[in-house]
Amino acid sequence: MKKAELSLEQADRVREVWGIFLEFTNGTLLTVFRGAIPESLLPYPKPIIEEALTLLEEHWRAEGNTAAADAMASSQSGLVLYVPDSQALNETTKKLSNKEMLESVKQNINNQQKRNLEYLLQNY
Repeated sequence: MKKAELSLEQADRVREVWGIFLEFTNGTLLTVFRGAIPESLLPYPKPIIEEALTLLEEHWRAEGNTAAADAMASSQSGLVLYVPDSQALNETTKKLSNKEMLESVKQNINNQQKRNLEYLLQNY
């Protein structure tokens, strides 16, 4: 995919949306898909998120903001869990065909939903 050549403002908006996405969905997605999450569930195409986070990391590193640059690098590492949809769905189907695994996923989803609700009630 061709680079989008994002501006710093656009990259920061992608970062903001990516952060919100992770905050509210990542736990549930990890629970359901067990480490192979469909790329189509991302808020932007994977290359756009990678480009935005890399651009911000480089920008902040050049400005001497090591903490922000390191946070971008760390956030980007989570993208490895997002794989082509067919791969994710094939892997998930195999994993969830096990009844114990399916029950574990259901329980984990309930727990994640409770944590999300508690967070929302406490912070918004």
